[in-house]
Amino acid sequence: MRGQELGQRLDDHPELVPRRAGSGDARRNRLAGADDIRQLLIEGQQNGEFCEFDPHVMAVLVRQGIDAIGLEAAFDPEADLKAFAGELMAMFDRATRRES
Repeated sequence: MRGQELGQRLDDHPELVPRRAGSGDARRNRLAGADDIRQLLIEGQQNGEFCEFDPHVMAVLVRQGIDAIGLEAAFDPEADLKAFAGELMAMFDRATRRES
């Protein structure tokens, strides 16, 4: 699996989709999402699919990046969310890619 497939791994886990910020459990949900992403990253590293990095730090960054897309949509209804998502995935592809 290449780093770009991190997006597919996330797509396979709908529970990682951001919750509404108004939810009383928003912080707990955000942290749980990061924990789930962290586990996916650890598994990818153990399988040799990803390079070496701190899985906790990367998971928090992925989670915050996903949340930032939602914030952008809230502040700018005209925002190109597909472009944001594409750039986010490309960035994490480069950050997690195992060099051949």
